[in-house]
Amino acid sequence: MIQNYWLTDEQKQAVKLLVQSQRGIVWWKVGEGKTRIAIEWILELTEGYSEPEPLIICSPQSFRQWQDEIKLVNASITPVFFSSGMLSTKKGASELSKLITRNSINCLVIDELWMYKNIKTERSKVICQFARQVPTIGLSGSMMTARNIEDLYGQTYAVGLGERLARGLTDFRHQYTIETTNWQGYIERYPKRHALEQIQEKLKDNIHVYFPKETKEIRDIVVNVDPTAEQLRIRKKLVKDYYIEHIDKNGTFTVDIKNAVSLISKLCQVSDGFLYNSERSSLPIQSNKLRKLISICSELTDAGERVLVWFAFRQSIQEALKVSKFKTTILSSNGQFDFEAWSNGGTKICYATIGSGSSLNDFKDVRYSIIYSSSYSYRAMQQARGRTNRKDSQHQCCYYYYLQSVGFPDADVYEMLDESKSAEELTIKRVQQLVNEYELS
Repeated sequence: MIQNYWLTDEQKQAVKLLVQSQRGIVWWKVGEGKTRIAIEWILELTEGYSEPEPLIICSPQSFRQWQDEIKLVNASITPVFFSSGMLSTKKGASELSKLITRNSINCLVIDELWMYKNIKTERSKVICQFARQVPTIGLSGSMMTARNIEDLYGQTYAVGLGERLARGLTDFRHQYTIETTNWQGYIERYPKRHALEQIQEKLKDNIHVYFPKETKEIRDIVVNVDPTAEQLRIRKKLVKDYYIEHIDKNGTFTVDIKNAVSLISKLCQVSDGFLYNSERSSLPIQSNKLRKLISICSELTDAGERVLVWFAFRQSIQEALKVSKFKTTILSSNGQFDFEAWSNGGTKICYATIGSGSSLNDFKDVRYSIIYSSSYSYRAMQQARGRTNRKDSQHQCCYYYYLQSVGFPDADVYEMLDESKSAEELTIKRVQQLVNEYELS
């Protein structure tokens, strides 16, 4: 059991309800502690088991985050992880079945439950089939993404509670929505009066909802991400030789590092998902940190939030845009900020470089910032954080996510920003660590 001081009273209430019901949903505001609820639920549910085998289904970028939280609270569990993305593939069902056969799975946690809102997808069908067999909870930061009440049915269906609400989606629509035809001839559905209250009443023994009105506070959330095999290979080469050569159909790409300071900068680039050479050409590199960024942005925007993302390098923004499906505006030293698109709500995400300028009030009502990477400028980072924490900001809590690739200098940069250590001191420390790690490998 997690020690009491790790859990708030609200978290304890959620755990108690879910242990009693053995099946349910944690609809909690992003950043308020859903993961810790799930860990305690697993511990209490499997108490007395000789070999508890919980299964956690989430995105691969979240594996590390779960492991870090389990380690932080010293929980005596070793969960089995399965990629949510696999459920959408043809092999998803068979791979999940093989995993269940190999391991005596006795409970299931579905992270990012909002992803299963569409019951017609293969992912939802597979997860529902297994969820019915074992105690299951789902974690979601949004009850209705895009304010669509049908999302509630999709999420309850995924954890095996769909029958509590309706016999199927058609029945759900009949009970809880009103259909109208818009001017274009398309059917639109709106919740009936008191529909949400009726749904919550039917699910009251299986759900815990917590979307608090915060008191003024700052939440710093560190997100560790495991590096890819490609990043590790390049890191080893750079640390060993201060040189790397890459040959492909586009020609030869070489990087020749002159000193330790340059090495740290190059490793930060590799963490971000690219590498510059002396001609300022760039080589794209697979980065789990980039995948995690997209995952967090998806969850926040689906919950109706707007997000400000800070980058140390302009090229990092270009790499993010290649895989980003969001309507995005850019704020950087060499690009014009689209104030109109941002102010009228046309875009939900802003990618910005550390130190770039705009009106201090452009982002005053944005609660969520993600520091994807940072320069060594303490002042620039303070200004960046201050964009979403103004005196006239409407929100009472600011959330700052710090993404860092394990084994790369990201953590050292953030350490300097927190403790005002000199760049020189941290550079020497980090280079020595890298050299020692290489000699031991």
